[in-house]
Amino acid sequence: MSSQTQELEQALQALRLQTANTAEATQAVSTLAENSRSDPDVRLQLSDPQVLQKLVGFVEYSVNRHPTTTSSALRCIGNACIDNDEARATLTNLGFSWARQCLHGDDEVLWLAVKALYNICSEYDAAQLQCYREHIHYELIDMCASPLALGSDDRSLLIDLLFWITSQKANVPEEAASEPLPAETLLRLLNLPYYHLIKADLDDLATILEIGLTFLRDASTQTQIVGHHWAGYVWQMLQDVESKIALRELSGQGPPETKEVLKPYSASLIWTLSDIAANPKFAETYNLDDGWINALIQTIKEEAAEFFTNFETDIVDQSELGARLYREARQTRGNPEGTDPISGGQRLVCAACQIIGNLLWALPSDQATPLVEEAAIHVALWRMLVVPDGVNDEDLLHSAASLLVQLTRPSQHVRELIGADEKAKDALTALCGHKTPQIKQIGVKLLRALGRDCPLNQERFGSLAADLTVAAAEDAPMVNGA
Repeated sequence: MSSQTQELEQALQALRLQTANTAEATQAVSTLAENSRSDPDVRLQLSDPQVLQKLVGFVEYSVNRHPTTTSSALRCIGNACIDNDEARATLTNLGFSWARQCLHGDDEVLWLAVKALYNICSEYDAAQLQCYREHIHYELIDMCASPLALGSDDRSLLIDLLFWITSQKANVPEEAASEPLPAETLLRLLNLPYYHLIKADLDDLATILEIGLTFLRDASTQTQIVGHHWAGYVWQMLQDVESKIALRELSGQGPPETKEVLKPYSASLIWTLSDIAANPKFAETYNLDDGWINALIQTIKEEAAEFFTNFETDIVDQSELGARLYREARQTRGNPEGTDPISGGQRLVCAACQIIGNLLWALPSDQATPLVEEAAIHVALWRMLVVPDGVNDEDLLHSAASLLVQLTRPSQHVRELIGADEKAKDALTALCGHKTPQIKQIGVKLLRALGRDCPLNQERFGSLAADLTVAAAEDAPMVNGA
């Protein structure tokens, strides 16, 4: 037997026999950690259930007493699980309270715990599910939204681990899946794309967005966001995605597939924002005088032109917690001063139209009057719609026309003002003749809404209504014809 083999046997024997607070145990764990990196036989020995249980005990005992011993034990645990489902199963059955303790340790212990969890959870759903049940993702979200993660070469590993665990949300009972995140953890989750926007590669950014949407698609999370007045952070996520797409299209920065990869996330965020605005609590928390809502109205009025909005003033100052975390993110990612440029775009306007439209639907109808009489928001909407076949986003056409329908609700006078716009008839004609049935349908709905109890608009658009009636009759099936 070689001296090295003898040393390893003695280390394993000491590990089995000694308690965590002895010098022999500390030396044994250190020896095994070093050799398990490259020796498959040592890793196999470490995968023994009794050995793993002993290592977990060492971690739990030493995490707040002996960081060096903790680090060695974590290396042993992580190495034992390389391509070894039996070791993963053993640790899953033991639970992950030891990992949670380490995720509050010093930087080295924290990262070693992440790497150990990565090896345990890699292609092993049972471990991922148990981590979700034990809320390990809470600590991982907090870590991911921190300078420690942003400055590390291992951040992709952390992001992947967080994705695996949060993906298990779909596999827990509904009650557990709907359990609210702690407020600070939720806010850090909403800030993740903002933290990583500059430094993350495209794959990592897409993974971060998927992690966020795993929770944002949930109605209970949407209600939580509304209750905290944090919908503006979801809007910020959409702006971040759109800015990446715009940067690639305008300056060629980023991979060629940027738009292809990110556009589905943009679409998901738009519909999530629409769902949030349709939440029954939304109109109780937000109104047309809200800073963020005013910024959305400005987005529509500018017809997607590039402008700057003071996001920190308009949204973040609504919450001391939000203000602190947002400033921290801004400073960490490298732009501590000033405001962020908001690149306009059709999809941002689409989202703004849906949010404002859903808010107006829930508010008393007369509250829409100032948007027409004073803000004249309808002018920008008509200009978006006047050549709808030239707009490459049919969601925008539908959203803009739907918002106009909501704006017609208050009074005959408001409907007359909307119908008086010089672009109105051309826009209605284009909508009602659109090749897509859903766009044509909303065009007809808008035409009817403008004409409701409004003789002036009935006269303005009478010929269009007549043409539609004739066309509908011609398209109707014959009952007894040849």
